Amino acid sequence: MEEIVKKFPDIILDTNIIIHFIKGETRGEVLVQYLQNQQVCFGISSVTEMELYLKPELTEDEKIKIEECLQYFSIIDVNSYIAKIAAYYRKDYHIPYVDVFIAATAKYLDIPLWTYNLKDFKQIPNLTVTQPQLNTQLSSSV
Repeated sequence: MEEIVKKFPDIILDTNIIIHFIKGETRGEVLVQYLQNQQVCFGISSVTEMELYLKPELTEDEKIKIEECLQYFSIIDVNSYIAKIAAYYRKDYHIPYVDVFIAATAKYLDIPLWTYNLKDFKQIPNLTVTQPQLNTQLSSSV
């Protein structure tokens, strides 16, 4: 992967996608593929950043992997608008606290959310939620 240029994100990532990426798991390959091809700019909520560092017994190597990984994403801080959207989602849809902030960030920016946890997010109206898939057209050029 070459020079890192951050811009307005095209997609918000749920924490589970980044965890698969950091662990080098098969589900993380989709992120590798898109980052190598610089197809889109990914964003994460600052709450996702917090969640990554909350892992019990986080090792120094894992902390370094997280820091290296985060440089590829635009990190979106929670503002008053995102907080209000998150409160509405929590009250009306009973989504877990961390997930409401991730969903609210995508909604506030009006961009899709990628996750492997569709069940919590699919109930939110007018929020585009997708489970990422490897792009076979990109795979041949990687």
